[in-house]
Amino acid sequence: MSGVALALALSLGGTLAACGGSDGSDGSSDKAESTPSATASEPAATEEPTASAAPEGDTGDKPSKEDVVAGYTKVLKSTAGANLPEDIVNKVVTCFADELYDTASTQTLQAIADAQPTNVNPADMQAFTDASTACTKKISGQ
Repeated sequence: MSGVALALALSLGGTLAACGGSDGSDGSSDKAESTPSATASEPAATEEPTASAAPEGDTGDKPSKEDVVAGYTKVLKSTAGANLPEDIVNKVVTCFADELYDTASTQTLQAIADAQPTNVNPADMQAFTDASTACTKKISGQ
């Protein structure tokens, strides 16, 4: 059964890596609006939200690791893992979430949590490769 888990780990990384190439969901980028009237009336209040909204939000906006695991499970079960035992799916998905959580961008983690792999940030592909390697070693070593 560890051969199945190994194949699953490899296909899981490839599933999301292949989906992250097209980033066409820029429609929700209206968060950083500049309204001259709001800036003129309260300059101090404008600086504070701008300072916290200027970074990509990689720390404050992350979904929980449990949400990432749940979303990743949905993605996997809808593709390669549909016929695999639940314990194998859980082991692989949890490993990937553990490996990716601290290195992947908030955009990628949210995309995984939402089971929307097409929204994965292409810049995180190295993180997927690293997670695939680490999880393959962990799972095949058990």
